[in-house]
This record gives sequence, structure tokens and C-alpha cells, in this order.
Amino acid sequence: MGDFLLRSHYKLTGAEMTPIPMKPIAFHVFTDGVTIRISPEGDDDSHTSFKIYRSDGIAR
Repeated sequence: MGDFLLRSHYKLTGAEMTPIPMKPIAFHVFTDGVTIRISPEGDDDSHTSFKIYRSDGIAR
């Protein structure tokens, strides 16, 4: 799917949005149509996977 850069993180509480300090993190996202795999840039062995179990949702 591609490479992505996460630059900001926020906590939502009711109508209040609080920024959470963080360093930018680069991710690589891959899918074979059934599994979505997210790994940090340069470390494909460390990943999180999600399985698409039907057309309206995903499972971890």
C-alpha cells in the first residue's frame, strides 16, 4: 500500500483535544487483500497484522 509518516498524536476527551508530544515515526503498510501488515520503516520483522474477516470489518 505504501509508506506513511506519523507526525502528530492527539487524545480526545469529550470535546477537548490534547496534543501528545512525539517524534515522527515512519511506517510501511502492506496488504495481500486479506491481511494488513504495518511495520516500522527498516524493520519488517517487527509488525502488527490485522485480518479482514468480511467486507464490513477487520479483526486483530
